Amino acid sequence: DFIITGGTFRLDGSTSTIDADQFTISNATLDQNDGTITATNASATGVTMNTNGILLLDGGTFNVNHDISIAAAGAVFTPDATTVIANISGNVLMSNGTYNHDAGDVNITGDFTITGGAFNMNGATSTLDADQMTVQNTTSFNLVNGTLSLTNPSATGLTLNENTTFIHNGATLNVSNDISIANASAEYSPNNASTVANISGDILLSAGTYDHNNGDVNVTGDFNITGGTFTLNGSASTLDADQFSVTNAT
Repeated sequence: DFIITGGTFRLDGSTSTIDADQFTISNATLDQNDGTITATNASATGVTMNTNGILLLDGGTFNVNHDISIAAAGAVFTPDATTVIANISGNVLMSNGTYNHDAGDVNITGDFTITGGAFNMNGATSTLDADQMTVQNTTSFNLVNGTLSLTNPSATGLTLNENTTFIHNGATLNVSNDISIANASAEYSPNNASTVANISGDILLSAGTYDHNNGDVNVTGDFNITGGTFTLNGSASTLDADQFSVTNAT
C-alpha cells in the first residue's frame, strides 16, 4: 500500500508511473500533475481519503480498480484540469468531506453514492459519468457547469433521499432512465437559464419537492406525481414530458 499521513506528495512528468495495491491519504495532499497513478486492488477500496486527506488531480491519468472512499471531515477529491482522466472501476462512496470537480473527465463504472458531505461541479469542461447516483444527507449539492451523465438504461439513474437539496444551477444532466424524488426532505431544483436536464425515463415524485425556477427539463417518459410538492416558476422555465399524472400532491 501507499499510505500518506502528512505533507504533500506530488507526481510530475508524463512518463512517471506509480502502481500500488491501495492508497490512503490522511492529513496530507496527493497532487498529481502528470503521469499515471494506479490503485490495483480489484476487491477492496483502492483510495481512501480520511480526515484532511486531499486528492488533487491537476493532470495525467488516475486509475482505480475498485472503489474510492471520501470518508471524513476535511477530505477533498478535486479533479482540477482539462487534461485529467480518472477511471474508477468500482464506486465512489462519499460519507463526508467534499467532491469538488473543476475540470477534467471522471469515469465511474459503478455508482456515485453520497450519504453526506458536499458535491460541487463547477467547471465548463468537467464531465462525470456514472452508472447510478444516490444522494442523501447532503444539503449542499451544486451542479453549476459541465456534464453529469448517469448511464444505466434499466434502473433508476438518480435517487434523491432524505435531507437532500440538489441545486441544478447550470450544467447538463443526462439520465438514461428515471429520476426518483423519494423523501419528504428531498428537493430537486432546476435554477438557472443554462440548466439542461435530459431524462430518458420518467420523473417520479413520491415525496419532497420539485422546485423549477429556470432552465430546460426534457423528460422522454412521464412526470408521475404521487406525493410532495411541484412548483414551476420563472418565465424562462420549460418542462416537457410525454404525460403528467398527479395524485395526493400539491
